[in-house]
Amino acid sequence: MWYLIVALVYFAAIIGVMVWMKKDMSLTLPFKIAFALALVAGWALPALAADMLPAHETAAPASAIGSALQTFLQQTILPVVSALVLGLVSLLSTRLGQKYKIQTLTEKNNFLFRLAAQGVALAEEHAAKLAGSVSKLTGRDKLDIAVSHLLAFAPTISREQAENIVHSMLAQIPGAGATGEAVTLLPQEGGYSIPAPGFDVIAGELAPMQPVPAL
Repeated sequence: MWYLIVALVYFAAIIGVMVWMKKDMSLTLPFKIAFALALVAGWALPALAADMLPAHETAAPASAIGSALQTFLQQTILPVVSALVLGLVSLLSTRLGQKYKIQTLTEKNNFLFRLAAQGVALAEEHAAKLAGSVSKLTGRDKLDIAVSHLLAFAPTISREQAENIVHSMLAQIPGAGATGEAVTLLPQEGGYSIPAPGFDVIAGELAPMQPVPAL
């Protein structure tokens, strides 16, 4: 029971110090009294403990107390601290990994969509050159040109994936389709561009010679 009383007294002392540091005059006086009582209790604690503990425990060597403290630290404190540190490191690693993966996927998608836009522009450039002649490019021919351009600079993806990317790009262009016969081109200096949202691709522009970002 004595250790519970001592714990309560020291708890009151801690609160008293905190209130005194905050200079809260409405609570300072009561807690100053509690703090003074805690100091008195702390000064009398060794004698009180010596009287209440058995004789063989009061005569315990200092090495036994140090050993008990070391055991407490190793078996109780260190495992808790280690678990907290590992949990924090794991949380930070997970968040950083997710952020990096999202950034990498975004960069890869932007790169592939740019290639698809260039492929579509290249197909329409070929179709424009054949305008008025007997030979014409069908929608399938245009799709093949766009897909081939995409695969030439991104060989790690499959043809099916390339076709899906081109279809996704065409879906962003009003009036365009993989089976359509024409796509509206906006005249620009040096060629034509397709009004795809977020892109400014001139027909005939070559894609940057760089690998697709790896995951």
